[in-house]
Amino acid sequence: MSRPFIAVIGTVNLDTIVTADGRRVESLGGILYNAIPLGALLESTGISVKLFGRLGPEHREQAIRMVEPFSAVDATTLVADPGGTNLSLLDYSRGGERREEVEMRVKSLSPEDLLGAEGARAVLVNMISGQDVTRETLGELRRASSADFLLDVQALARTFATPRRVRVVPHRTEWCRVFDVVRGNEEEIAHFGGVPNDTAKAAEQILREGPCEVLATRGERGSWRASLGPGGLTRVEVPPDPWQPAADPTGCGDAFLAGVCAGRVVGLDPGTACRLGSYAASRVAGLSGIESLGELRSLAAEAVDRDPAWSALAASVR
Repeated sequence: MSRPFIAVIGTVNLDTIVTADGRRVESLGGILYNAIPLGALLESTGISVKLFGRLGPEHREQAIRMVEPFSAVDATTLVADPGGTNLSLLDYSRGGERREEVEMRVKSLSPEDLLGAEGARAVLVNMISGQDVTRETLGELRRASSADFLLDVQALARTFATPRRVRVVPHRTEWCRVFDVVRGNEEEIAHFGGVPNDTAKAAEQILREGPCEVLATRGERGSWRASLGPGGLTRVEVPPDPWQPAADPTGCGDAFLAGVCAGRVVGLDPGTACRLGSYAASRVAGLSGIESLGELRSLAAEAVDRDPAWSALAASVR
């Protein structure tokens, strides 16, 4: 019997991060920020993580080496793109929301690039460039799969032109039909839902078009999850756990969705999975730079010690 797995779909970028105090740090990023928390959380469960993305051949082996400490993660499925690796500048030095610039070099993932992903238990799509994969390709994958589909809308809800700005997403209804869970910050959710000035109405619009859950992250204020029931929209606040000032905000939203995804595949209910996402995001917020995520090796054990509701992370899942 083949090992159950999560498919993570997106792009590996070469990031230049300008910190709040003006330091410049260069490293690979993108879906590696999903892969490492997922690998840490699922280490003991028997569930693996396969990465489906493109990057330049000059960085492929480096990406594989970066996830080697996490035996649950398989990065050998990454595709070397002759166009090179996408370049991203993430500038936090001006205060407030980060300034993002990007040079897109890789092609969108093709159906052939995603062969095998249809057998996943969950498909986590993290739009790093917004052009990582087309909705037609994802729709084809969805029709062939029984997996849960989770979407991070951060880049999709931004312009492709640089510097990137939030936008109302074209063809939102078609995107929504593909996914069960949608995550973004409040501004991204509002624009993705087509109601830029009302996040709650935007979340309700998204839920009426297909997904069963909308997750809005709010940095140090935690997050909230929204769903539709007989009485209409239900919104539940999820505090940061543990709360701590962010040493580096890069990758926190990615870790949040990774925690939610891990929780769902081991059988946690949506609320408990969301709290696990909050825990993973808070742990990543306390670290600085993707290289420091090696400290997450004990993340699953720490999570189970903190909350017995997450004990499925310590059990083998069939």
